[in-house]
Amino acid sequence: MDEETTYWLSYSDMMAGLLLCFVLIISFTLLQAKVQFDLDEAKLIGKENELIIQSDALEKERQTIASQQMLLDQQTLTMSQQQKTLEEQEEELIRQQSAIKMQSDEIAKQQNLFDKSDFRFVWITDFPLLEYSEEEGRYKAMHHPFTMPME
Repeated sequence: MDEETTYWLSYSDMMAGLLLCFVLIISFTLLQAKVQFDLDEAKLIGKENELIIQSDALEKERQTIASQQMLLDQQTLTMSQQQKTLEEQEEELIRQQSAIKMQSDEIAKQQNLFDKSDFRFVWITDFPLLEYSEEEGRYKAMHHPFTMPME
């Protein structure tokens, strides 16, 4: 029986040693996992801080773009108003030129400056018939081609 007891005692010593090895391996593996977890967490915090910085920069850019858009909208409105004023002034100028032409023709008739037997024919070859209207979104006639040729 001594041999069996020694045998079983040796076997239990071997199993205790093996158990100790497994415990050491598991402890080492857990330690490595914790170290890796801490490194990953530090990287994640660094990336999170970068994202926060980029988010702040993006928000500042959005605010800049919004303020520039508001300024652009104001300038567009101002330009639109100025364009309307310019068109009105141009129409008034055309009316005044037409009135002056009619008055000068009337004065020329009164002073008999026209030669009634003189005929001057005109052949118009290049005049704009249509123009695109941004406001109406379509082409419209610029003028009657026979009464207001291009100068």
